[in-house]
Amino acid sequence: MVFTIISILILLLGCFKFKQGLIIFVIYQIFWYSTEVIRFGSVSLNTSVLLSLGYSILYLLHKSKYKISQKSFPYAIPFILVIISYIASCFFALSGFSTELARAVKYILQDYIMVWILWNTIETKKDFRMLFNGVTVTIFICCIYGIVEYFTGTNFMLDYKVALSGDTLVTYDPTGLRGYRLVSLFE
Repeated sequence: MVFTIISILILLLGCFKFKQGLIIFVIYQIFWYSTEVIRFGSVSLNTSVLLSLGYSILYLLHKSKYKISQKSFPYAIPFILVIISYIASCFFALSGFSTELARAVKYILQDYIMVWILWNTIETKKDFRMLFNGVTVTIFICCIYGIVEYFTGTNFMLDYKVALSGDTLVTYDPTGLRGYRLVSLFE
């Protein structure tokens, strides 16, 4: 519930301040847990897909505010080939066309479209500095959290994510032969 509310607030911020909302969304993806919002049979829409879709739509609405980058997107051809591969694999998937198509749309939106939007939106050194500083601070907080987790032997954030998933989130087993593994905020 907490992650869903934060996700909605980040999308609302993007409606008013697109660039700042997008940067916060990218930083937020480092440690959030995507919660399911809508399910249609075997296809489910979670907050990460809805936020990626929301920011894609907002980008189309705000596109005229941003000048086209002087440099063309360097990964256009590889991205297009991977997207074609995702779509082609839907036709031969063992899990069925609709399930695999939903998964392909999720990956395309979250990974490829969002990178392209970032390429076209981050225009100035100030924008990049905000993104870089946000990611750096977030990773630093995650590292501090990991050290605290190591000494306390508990990870309340990951336990909360597992509880949200209905115990379907698979995590590292600390009772194995390799001993305790620091997981910080990540699954």
